[in-house]
Order: sequence, then C-alpha cells, then structure tokens
Amino acid sequence: MAWRFLAWAVDRGGDPVRHALSVHVDRAIAAHLPLAEPGAADPPRAWGDHGHLSDVETRRTVRRAVRVVVRPCVVALCRRGPVAGR
Repeated sequence: MAWRFLAWAVDRGGDPVRHALSVHVDRAIAAHLPLAEPGAADPPRAWGDHGHLSDVETRRTVRRAVRVVVRPCVVALCRRGPVAGR
C-alpha cells in the first residue's frame, strides 16, 4: 500500500515530489542502516536451524534488501512518467 501511495504522490506531484522522495529515502537509509549494529550476544547456534538470524546475518540481510530491493524500487518510481488516465 505504501508503494501505491508513493506512485500516486509522484503521479500527482511530478518532479518536486520525485526529488523529495529521492532525497528523503537517501536520508532515511543513511540514518537507519548504521543502527543495525551488533546488539546483544548472538543467539545459540541451534536457533539458526529454526530460522533465527545472528546479528551479523541480520545486518547483512537488511543492507542487501535496501541495496537490491528498496533503493532500486525508489529509483524506478522516481523515473517513471505520468500514468495515463490518472
């Protein structure tokens, strides 16, 4: 639903909204990725057998998700032209 709202906002607001979206997403990424730092001790190794990630694995997964999913989606959204009929 958030992506739909952003698409609507970009369609309605045009270039100023595209620019604001890009700037604010970059700021949010820069501000929040460093927060994924080591916390408490890693869970027992056996937890991995049940899908629980260690702190290192969690940070690696979050960074990869931002790099290969979130950021490219924002770039694509900002590059798209107006949708006909809206």
